[in-house]
Amino acid sequence: MWKKTMAILKEVKDRVSTSFKLREVTIKDQVRAAKKEQRPSLLDLIGQKESNGKYNAFYGNADNEDVKFTEMKVSDVRSWQDRFVHNGSASSAVGKYQIIRKTMDSLISDLNLTGDELFDEELQDKMALQLAKRRGYDKWKNGSLDDAAFANNLAKEWASFPVVGGNKHGRSYYAGDGLNKALISPDEVLRALDNDRRDV
Repeated sequence: MWKKTMAILKEVKDRVSTSFKLREVTIKDQVRAAKKEQRPSLLDLIGQKESNGKYNAFYGNADNEDVKFTEMKVSDVRSWQDRFVHNGSASSAVGKYQIIRKTMDSLISDLNLTGDELFDEELQDKMALQLAKRRGYDKWKNGSLDDAAFANNLAKEWASFPVVGGNKHGRSYYAGDGLNKALISPDEVLRALDNDRRDV
């Protein structure tokens, strides 16, 4: 009788434990989904062109799986960038949005980071949004900056985006530096901005 009672209690305990675990996973999934909804789809387009959407990408290796940047502290990522350039790389760009050293330093300051934060998906998205805001995202969102002007601002931040209009129309703002070229057409950028505007 005692053994049977203990077996029943164990079964109940296991079921409750499983239920809580499932609930925990569900909540985490919901939070993750909510954060994704809050991220402008424009950022996904930028990330897709800069790194094939890979958060662990680095310059010259979008498919990197050896260096887990998303599991590293910001300070460690920053040190990695220094070593990478010291060892001969032409660029220090890392992450989904290909953030270079100088930009990383400015973001650490802007976002009041200590360097102990993980360079994970959430922080990379936050950094990218901050860069977009520097380039006029909020003004564009409220209608005081037109699509073409904002697109040109984005081209100055992300080399894979083209200049819209003028002598460099369709080319990267940094075309000719031997490192960068536009990976999307001006029309595609403007269509994406038009679609994004309807969602903001």
